[in-house]
Amino acid sequence: MKVYLYSETPCHLKINGEYLGVINDNLHLADVECDEPFFELLPISAKYLPVYGSKSCNDIKIFNSFGRRFIYPVFPIKCGYPFKVLGQKQQSAYSILASVTVVLDGTVKFFLDGTISDVKALPFIPKDFEITILNELIILSFSAEKSAVFIYSTESKSLVFSGVYDEFFISQNLTVKKRYKTVSRTSIEEEWLLSSAPTLLSRRDIKEKDFFDIHPHLLPLAFFENLSIGANVQGALAPRLYDRISDLSEFLGKIVKVVPYNSDSVFLIKPNAITLAKVEMENRLISNVLEEDCLKP
Repeated sequence: MKVYLYSETPCHLKINGEYLGVINDNLHLADVECDEPFFELLPISAKYLPVYGSKSCNDIKIFNSFGRRFIYPVFPIKCGYPFKVLGQKQQSAYSILASVTVVLDGTVKFFLDGTISDVKALPFIPKDFEITILNELIILSFSAEKSAVFIYSTESKSLVFSGVYDEFFISQNLTVKKRYKTVSRTSIEEEWLLSSAPTLLSRRDIKEKDFFDIHPHLLPLAFFENLSIGANVQGALAPRLYDRISDLSEFLGKIVKVVPYNSDSVFLIKPNAITLAKVEMENRLISNVLEEDCLKP
């Protein structure tokens, strides 16, 4: 049996008790003789707990199809850290009160109190955070290398917008920018109308490398990466496919991660399946897209 392994967190790999080395976000291949191999994945970072098993679960995704398996671990963060308050701030305006406390207790989270009460996990430990009250909105921004933005409506008393971005700017509207580690080094910039129901006003993508500057062997990877984040992919396609881009997106569905396989194929990690997608080329442009295999838990 061929086993493909991929991990965003570098880890040590054991299959049936045999140590096979370190795997990471490069695709790894192993040959396994038994039908129900037992996998042990031990993260190098002490921040995470190891995962193990022979069947798919929340912490280890095992996808099967035609004698092949794709292993995709999701390592839980260790708990048991001492409780620590990282910061507290308060802001009031227009009869709106917002008090925020950021704590560390194995995970990082913030508590919002005042006109609205809520608690949410944060994706990183913030170096600083700000509270802005604008147009009956409570805007919370937590910054480190990136910025996590949460917007609450005092009208509906609910969270109406959230996301993690590389840059954000608030004036009359909210402008956010997210950079992706793609072959083409794509950034997505969006402008949102700030209201009780934020509305997307504009969206544009900026590529540091255009498709015609990318080596033909990397073009399929660049195409699927950009398609997965909603960026413009017209420059990678043969002209007859220009009006089929929305059909391609609907056909492939939601893509969580693109993993390179070979010069014309990639693995597409989706919420509940993994597919092997292949392209056909014509004059250095993609003329057709196929999904050859679907691996499910």
